[in-house]
Parts: sequence; C-alpha cells; structure tokens
Amino acid sequence: DVKYLPSTTYYQIKDIVTGEVVVPFNDNYTKVSCDANGNYFNLNLTNFEYNRDYYIEIKTVRSGVVEYFVDKDLTFTVEK
Repeated sequence: DVKYLPSTTYYQIKDIVTGEVVVPFNDNYTKVSCDANGNYFNLNLTNFEYNRDYYIEIKTVRSGVVEYFVDKDLTFTVEK
C-alpha cells in the first residue's frame, strides 16, 4: 500500500557539518508533492557545495498542529 503525507507537508535541507539551513521551509517553494507512487520533491542541486553532506527535515501541518520530523538517515552527498 502507498502511504501519503498530508498535503500541507514541507521539506528543508540542512548541512550536516555546519547545521546551516541551506533550503528553509517555505510554504510556496518547499511543498512536498505526491502522485500514484507516493510523496516526492524535486531539488535543484546546482548551488550546493560538492563533497558536502546534507539531511532532510520534514514539517507537516494538520488541523493547526505543526509537527517536525528529523531522521538523520535521510541524508545525501553532492558529488561532482
């Protein structure tokens, strides 16, 4: 079965080493999409630094309640 996040789900990207937010939560630009296969988002890596590690944080808003999900296993490295 495919599971879906609420339609009010957003992502942000943080640098693992510095803790700097590279792509902040933004209701207009970081909304998570979904299709028949599940949730997804497209990320333009053009301005990311090579050989750096990043992780993804998720924010959902349901019935006025905001929840944040941080899974340190949701990481990626930008390689040249």
